[in-house]
Amino acid sequence: MANQKLLGNRLRKLTSEAIPLNAWSFEGMTHHLKMNFRVIDEGQLFDYGRDLKKLQAKHVTKAGEGKNKIEAIIRNG
Repeated sequence: MANQKLLGNRLRKLTSEAIPLNAWSFEGMTHHLKMNFRVIDEGQLFDYGRDLKKLQAKHVTKAGEGKNKIEAIIRNG
């Protein structure tokens, strides 16, 4: 739900059109259209995938404060 809200807010800012939260449905979306996230440190790719929460959980002990920075970037666009 958070991704839909963020995307809706961003689109509203860009287009002045409000998209209701119930209009979003990612279940039927084909795999290649979903966001792909990368875990990178000092230019080195450690991991990648389409499930952000899974990547965060897998790398939270290594990321430390980096996770907070990533979340801030995602929220603020």
